[in-house]
Amino acid sequence: MKLRLIAILIGLSSLQVFSQTPRTAPIAYQRDGVSPESLVQALYEAISGKAGSERDWDRVSNLWLPNAHIIFSSGDYHGKTAFRDFTIDEFIESVRDYYKKWSFYQREIAGKTHMFGHSAQVWSTFETRSESPSGKVLLRGINNFQMVKNNGRWWIVSMVYDFESEKNTIPREYLKISNR
Repeated sequence: MKLRLIAILIGLSSLQVFSQTPRTAPIAYQRDGVSPESLVQALYEAISGKAGSERDWDRVSNLWLPNAHIIFSSGDYHGKTAFRDFTIDEFIESVRDYYKKWSFYQREIAGKTHMFGHSAQVWSTFETRSESPSGKVLLRGINNFQMVKNNGRWWIVSMVYDFESEKNTIPREYLKISNR
């Protein structure tokens, strides 16, 4: 009975996750999926750049399973919750003009990865800077990624992110690189 239940659950999960046909990675992007950490690094590299430059949206798209989601969930300084659920294409369209108009550099300052088999969760504490990679820090936050390994590489299934504020400071444990 227990083995049969496991087989059914595997079958159901494979319908949801693996029925999404992943993109074929161009040679330039093949290294992006070698590990959960490489996906995070690739995302930060692809969205960062100087004002006037188009970001590498093909690279960004190649990091995610086709039906993946980016979820923004945060509170403002007055305690009001902000929430938005994006598909990858919706996210790109919502930030494309802003990222092209402004210098925007995001990088990981601490991270923690938990893996089991073909699944991973990465907590990536980030900072966003303006003008240059060493410019003024505009904000910090945490990206929480869920990932799967399929067809010999890692893919992002979803990301939930939240920004730091006076009422929501980043806990000390998320400011340490723990298992990289």
